[in-house]
Amino acid sequence: MYTVEISRKALKELKKLPIDYIKKFREKFQELAENPYDVQGTKKLINPKSLGIDLEEVYRIRVGDYRAIYSIENNVLTIYILKVAHRKEVYQ
Repeated sequence: MYTVEISRKALKELKKLPIDYIKKFREKFQELAENPYDVQGTKKLINPKSLGIDLEEVYRIRVGDYRAIYSIENNVLTIYILKVAHRKEVYQ
């Protein structure tokens, strides 16, 4: 099982969301911890460097109109939640 770590920035953004979205993200993060490559609503980002992220394996997970950007570190079994925002803002 993977550990999920949420960055300060992502946590701050997450706390601004309506409570029902916070609950849905919590459920998705638990699913990611169990199997990070097989959760509905996930997609690998093709060009994460355009977001200012200098990592190779970067994914997004969708919850309604909101997205969470995360990376997976298989060697330490950790998922890092980097950013959470509305879909209009998350890719900027």
